Amino acid sequence: MKMNLLVFALAVLTVVCCKNVKDDSIKTHENLIENRLAVLVDSCWNQKDMEKLSSITTQNFTRNLNGIDLINTEKEMEAHMNVFFRAFPDFTLTLNDTYIKDALVFTHWEVNGTNTGIFAEAPATGKKINITGFSRIYFNEQGKIYREDVYYNELDLLQQLGYTLVPPVLE
Repeated sequence: MKMNLLVFALAVLTVVCCKNVKDDSIKTHENLIENRLAVLVDSCWNQKDMEKLSSITTQNFTRNLNGIDLINTEKEMEAHMNVFFRAFPDFTLTLNDTYIKDALVFTHWEVNGTNTGIFAEAPATGKKINITGFSRIYFNEQGKIYREDVYYNELDLLQQLGYTLVPPVLE
C-alpha cells in the first residue's frame, strides 16, 4: 500500500513539475513574441526603421490583406511599408487590444496620418486618416513573424482621403 502511495505521489509530482517547466517555456516564448511585436510596431512602423524588419520576420514572410495574398517576402513587406511612409510621413500605428495565444497574436489596431505624399499612384490630398483594423500575426518557434492576416475597411480609407464610390451605370 505504501509503495502504491509512493508511486502515485511521484507521478503527481512529475506531472506538476513538467507542467511548471512547460508554463515557464510558454511564458518565455510569449515574452519573446511581445518583444518582437514591439519592434514591429515601435521600430519598423512608427520609427520607419526597415533594418529591424529582417530581425523579426522570416525571409518568406507573407501578408494577406482582407483575404488577398499581398506580400510573399520580407523585401515585398519593406516596399509595402514604404508606400505608406511616403504617403503618410506622420504615420503612426497604435495597438489598442492585443492577445497572445501560443504563437499567435490577435490585435485590434489604429492608424493615423496625413496624406502629404503620393499614395500608390494617387496624388496627395492633404487629408488626415484614422483607420482601425484587426491583425492575426503568426510566429514560428524562433519567435519570428512568418505570416500576418490584416483586415480593415479599404473603402473607409479611400473615403477619408476624399475619394467617393460612384454607383454603377445601370442600363
